[in-house]
Amino acid sequence: MFQYRSLFILVIFLAQIGSHHVDANSIPITEPITNNENETKHKSEAVCMDFLGILIDQMVRRITVHMEEPKPLAPISNTFFTLTEGRLYGLRGIRRTCPIQLSHEEMWLKSNNSSPNQDVYLAEWIQKRDIKLGDLINFSFCLGIPQNVQLRGSMAVYMFWTTYDPEDVRITLSDISIRAKLRLQLNMTGKIHLDIVGMEVEKLGAIRFEPESTKTNNENEDRNNNGFMSQYASVADWLANGPLYTPLKIVLESLLNDSFSALLKEKQPDL
Repeated sequence: MFQYRSLFILVIFLAQIGSHHVDANSIPITEPITNNENETKHKSEAVCMDFLGILIDQMVRRITVHMEEPKPLAPISNTFFTLTEGRLYGLRGIRRTCPIQLSHEEMWLKSNNSSPNQDVYLAEWIQKRDIKLGDLINFSFCLGIPQNVQLRGSMAVYMFWTTYDPEDVRITLSDISIRAKLRLQLNMTGKIHLDIVGMEVEKLGAIRFEPESTKTNNENEDRNNNGFMSQYASVADWLANGPLYTPLKIVLESLLNDSFSALLKEKQPDL
């Protein structure tokens, strides 16, 4: 699948040419690959990728089914706002939405070095490599959320040297696309380890801020009316696509990384 076996044979062959005189007549002539062989190879690769997609879909499903709903958040504070008592809704609906991209690396132990070196592209190092420790397979694929994601909590906004009263808000995030990057380590000893390299928000469409009025008593109602969202709802779209866009994107990426890394660590023996 990764075609590194052919590359390894080619490297050995070139090294022999560089260190020994090779007679042209001694080089074996191989028959050209026929169209049928190419077609069979492509079909085999397609079947392998389809099967890998099924495995990853199953892994995503098993991780999200154990996720808390809503997901409680730690207090968030930055230059523009603070959010306490945060809850995130909708992560259970995550699904894979694009083909899988793969890359392959090898881990080797140099004879004069006691630690692994993954830089297999240096010619002088390749000649010194001694023991293969394992392989690293990097996965990259998209995750989408069919339904909206909602972030709820108590928010206080800081704007133009003014601190607005905390108010209960509902932030709706729609049309989200996430790039998930995972690394699978296959050791020669048979040990397998999977971890998350990163969760990047590639697309974040409509963002809508809405105050959630609490009318249990006059004090709460007055407090909400003095909040930024209650007074300036028309500015919410500008905020979402302006100064608050990057903080919200960073918060969402951090939450996804922490949540999925913790769940993957917990459920990895079952996966």
